[in-house]
This record gives sequence, structure tokens and C-alpha cells, in this order.
Amino acid sequence: MPACQHQHDRRHHGGDAEQVAECPAQQCIGQFNERGQADVEQAKVAWQVYERESQEHASALMRDYVECEGIAAGQVTLHADNGAVMKGSSFYATLQALHIAPSHSRPSVSDDNPFIESLFKTIKYRPQHPLKPFANIEDARALADRLLTWYNTDHCHSQIRYVTPKERHDGGDVAILAQRKQVYADARQRHPHRWSAGTRNGSQIEQVTLNPHRVEQVQSPKR
Repeated sequence: MPACQHQHDRRHHGGDAEQVAECPAQQCIGQFNERGQADVEQAKVAWQVYERESQEHASALMRDYVECEGIAAGQVTLHADNGAVMKGSSFYATLQALHIAPSHSRPSVSDDNPFIESLFKTIKYRPQHPLKPFANIEDARALADRLLTWYNTDHCHSQIRYVTPKERHDGGDVAILAQRKQVYADARQRHPHRWSAGTRNGSQIEQVTLNPHRVEQVQSPKR
């Protein structure tokens, strides 16, 4: 069995920093609960689908994510909602064991978790999104697999210069952006009258932040 595929058909993708939020059942995958992680730095998503939400399932996702990606201690800050699962004692114990720093959205601040919210909207408006609840959890997992594989490997993101999350995660965006920049430069040289200003910015966005206008305060678990 592959390292990134375990019990309950768990599949993972990710990087160094991320956020977590739950996907409302009727909104995202019918009658089942999907929990996902959106990698803030590289926009790549890890996910699992269960019949119910629990600290046990959230802990399993984090353990599998760290194992799959080979994350070293102290690399990850987990930005989450303020729900009971994300602030539960057993889930905090899992984060502590994995050396992951917890962080939570501020009450009544709608843009504190923008990347995962953007993911949910993108997925909800895909043609494949179901109109009715699924017959079983296997169907829900199969659809989530198709949608999130598309999101990670085919969908080009404007905030990372229109490359895919996988290209960003694997470092392939450097060559893609360099080639794109050269194409624009060559075109401008052949047809300078088409440009009144410079060509499109093709440089790599080196850092992606959750909220660039404020300093993130990482909260320690309450005792």
C-alpha cells in the first residue's frame, strides 16, 4: 500500500504550512464530512472523508500528512477554525506530539482562513459537484479524489502565477515561469507595438502568507 494511502482511503498532499477547516456536508460532498488541509505556502490540499467529524479523524489526518510528506519537527503551523474538534484536548495532544504549532481564526473575522474558503468555493462550482447526497461513503471519497486531484494537478492558481499546486510544491514552477517569461520577451521583441508597458510579471512568488497585513500570532494550547 502506498505511503500516502491508508485506512479509509486517505490521500495526502502538502508542504510546510497549512490551515484546516471542515467542509459542510451538504455544501461539499453530500452527506459525509470532509476535512481538508490547504497548504498556505504552496496551495496544495490534503484531505480525508469520514462519516462524522471527530478529534480522532482530525488527528489521523495530521499524523498521515506528517508521515507522508516527511515533515520535520517545528516546520508546520496549523491554522484552524474555532470548532470543538480543532480546539479539543486530544487533538492538541496530537499536535504537540508532532511538534506542530496551533493557530486559530479570530472570532467574527471572515478572511482569517481565506485559502480553505477559496478551495471550497472552487470545488462547489465545479460541474462534477453533486446535487444530491451520496448513496455511500465510497462514492463520496471517489468524487473527492477526482475533484481534489484536479485541484492539485490541473487547476492553475492566480495567486501563484497561474501554475498548479503540484508544480509549485515540486519546484517545477521555476522552469515554467522562466519559459513563460522568455516567450513574452520574444513576442515583445518581434511585435513591440503590441505592448504599451512591460510584459506580464513572470517571477516566482517566493512567499505566500495567510494574512499579509498582520503578524500571525501562534497560540499555545490552553491548559
